[in-house]
Amino acid sequence: MATIDQFLITSQNVRIRQLSSIKNAYRACLSFVIIWWLHGTLWIYYQEISPITVACIYRSDPFFIYAVFFICIILCGAPCLTMVVFGLLANRNIKKTTCLSRLHIDRQLMIVAFIQCLLTLIGLSTFGAYCAYKIITLNFQKTADQKVTDAFVSNVTYMFCSVAYGGRFYIFLYSSSRFRRMVKDRVLWWRRARQIIPLTR
Repeated sequence: MATIDQFLITSQNVRIRQLSSIKNAYRACLSFVIIWWLHGTLWIYYQEISPITVACIYRSDPFFIYAVFFICIILCGAPCLTMVVFGLLANRNIKKTTCLSRLHIDRQLMIVAFIQCLLTLIGLSTFGAYCAYKIITLNFQKTADQKVTDAFVSNVTYMFCSVAYGGRFYIFLYSSSRFRRMVKDRVLWWRRARQIIPLTR
């Protein structure tokens, strides 16, 4: 959504620029929350806790296959594709704007978009690969050692997913001096310069 917003605000078309507003951002966020909430109820219905392993299991194999394909395509592929396409479109818009091009904002935007896409690929492709492995080995009988190894790999891939989302904070911290200043002011709030207000009589 942030990459799409970058494309909207850098457009030379006034109507496209007007789509980037707080009201539309609230609407888009509310729409996504409703969609994800409705989609998340499927997991409540089709999952249960196994009395043997005390872990979440899927009630039906077709839903498990749907969940894995959903994770591979929607959660792994769509974010990367969206970031690449709208990042390139935003870069094209910035190059058309002379004053922004002189400030080399297009380079900074491309670096940020590239690193975001790289983090998403690293974080989500490992999780997608593990989900594909789960589909392939769905009907295999596994030993206790294989199950322990699978659980370990699953936890590691979940950690990589957190890199995809949490790493963006560090990207903006590295690339934007204004963002660094704001974070420093928020974190080191007790070191702010105290102002003395003179009393008037």
